[in-house]
Amino acid sequence: MRKSLHVGAFAILMLGTVFGYSQTAQAVVFLTENWDTGTPPSDWPCKNFPNAYTTSTFNGWESKDYDLTTFGDAGSLSGLSTTIFHSPPRSYYQHRPANNYATCDIAKYLPQPYPTNINLRFYIYFPDNWSHFNEALAGEVVHLIFLGRPTSGAGWKLDIREYVSEQWPYECSRATQPPPNMYFFPSFAARGTNPYDCFNLIHHLNEWQCIEIMADAANDRYSLWINGDQKVNNVSTPVDTTIDRIVISGWNSLLRDYTGDFYIDDIVVADSYIGCAASFDSLAPAAPTNLTVQ
Repeated sequence: MRKSLHVGAFAILMLGTVFGYSQTAQAVVFLTENWDTGTPPSDWPCKNFPNAYTTSTFNGWESKDYDLTTFGDAGSLSGLSTTIFHSPPRSYYQHRPANNYATCDIAKYLPQPYPTNINLRFYIYFPDNWSHFNEALAGEVVHLIFLGRPTSGAGWKLDIREYVSEQWPYECSRATQPPPNMYFFPSFAARGTNPYDCFNLIHHLNEWQCIEIMADAANDRYSLWINGDQKVNNVSTPVDTTIDRIVISGWNSLLRDYTGDFYIDDIVVADSYIGCAASFDSLAPAAPTNLTVQ
């Protein structure tokens, strides 16, 4: 049941709507996506690669034309899935071919003015092909999600790495966790300066994981929750001055002879903590009704 809004809340709703945001009782919601409505264009995403790239979009998600020569079948196989999903009937399936660095990145811009502090909540599913991650290989990095510029040397990224720290307190170092290992870790964070509770994704393949990130560009801080359990609390890490887009990637720093696939669903971007229990429908942006101009 929806709660009625008081006059003060109504003013906030009006302001948020003017700037392209929607206001719920819990948070300002910048973006939601569960992939369950609409029909994608036939060339989305990246279906024309490597010969050409498409400018077609689906629900505002753009296909990105990075490094056309290395895509292989990433574009032809990536897309909506009706076989594995968190909320029925669909999720987004991201495919990285074997012996390729790149995936078919897709990006969606947030409404302007771009926020400097967001929470991003999504569900992700890694299948069996990740069981080989980092076997006998060190230094491998997978850029999973970009907040802003999707470039390897800049911007904030949520990575998958084979270790988190090689300094104190050593929770997720190579010395304490034998490979294969697979941990979430942001690019450019200072390793070894904050305790980190290990959550090895290799032990959670073929399961939906609820991931939430808080990124504070104004103060260069981030937090991380996995399945509602806070693993990182307000740790210092460089963040771009504004967060203008969400990029779903999966680019790998090493050529591997196995595919790197994942499924992602029920994405929410808001201005405060979202949590795993929040339903997609309760947070979905919706235009206000019965508004008049005085």
